[in-house]
Amino acid sequence: MKYKNIAKRFGAKIATGTALVIGSASAMAELPTAISTGMTEVQTDGLAMADLMWPVVIAIFGALLLFKLFKRFGNKI
Repeated sequence: MKYKNIAKRFGAKIATGTALVIGSASAMAELPTAISTGMTEVQTDGLAMADLMWPVVIAIFGALLLFKLFKRFGNKI
């Protein structure tokens, strides 16, 4: 019963919002090729930077893990 009341209350708003989104999607113009090319270049550069970053992140994580293990087991020596 609770969900039925919620559906009655918000159903019209959701239907109106969905219709607006669908209507506005068909009204959008196509992007110019320069913008599309620029976005592709930015994505490629971002992926290249991520490829360069992962070894550094893994090294830092490994060092922190070793410090934690040394701190835990170093006192037992």
